[in-house]
Amino acid sequence: KFKNTKFIYIDTSTLLYKLKALKVRVANLFGKHLNTYNECVLDEIKSDKYDYIIVEDGAFHSFRSYLKYFKKEQMILHFHHNGESDKYTDETFSRFVGVSGFVTDTFRNSSTIKKCEVLKNGINLDKFKKDVTTKEKEEIRKKLGFTKDDFVVIFCGRLIPEKGVLELIKAINMIDNEHIKLMIVEIGR
Repeated sequence: KFKNTKFIYIDTSTLLYKLKALKVRVANLFGKHLNTYNECVLDEIKSDKYDYIIVEDGAFHSFRSYLKYFKKEQMILHFHHNGESDKYTDETFSRFVGVSGFVTDTFRNSSTIKKCEVLKNGINLDKFKKDVTTKEKEEIRKKLGFTKDDFVVIFCGRLIPEKGVLELIKAINMIDNEHIKLMIVEIGR
């Protein structure tokens, strides 16, 4: 089903993984920035040849150890959140890819990495199209506690400070209209 793809599974319940975790914990006491899972992945891929290593957010500081086996030019950092660069990031990665101009500009303004690009998240809307009758919409609104006169604002995302949900709640509370409603949908814990 997935052509030209190899899945590598890291079993975190093994004694070997737990010993690696202990080794990483001790190394981090001495100023290293390691991550047990990322070190296990490195053990699996270090003898293979790859054009690029694309790091998806997460513990991106822990990828400096990859430079023993891969060139900096092969290391790409892909951010889904807004954040700044630092010494470790600039020393590890040769390219940055952000999901928006804002994310990319924030990173670029704090980094020495010259190749900073935007690759917007995409979605095939055709996969989510569904015809819903007016009656079905009314039933859904009623089930969720909304009337047909309510104007519903939806927040859909992780409930973390960076997403701004607290500011949204405060803003909705400032509106003097009983038909303005806020629905919060938490995703991706």
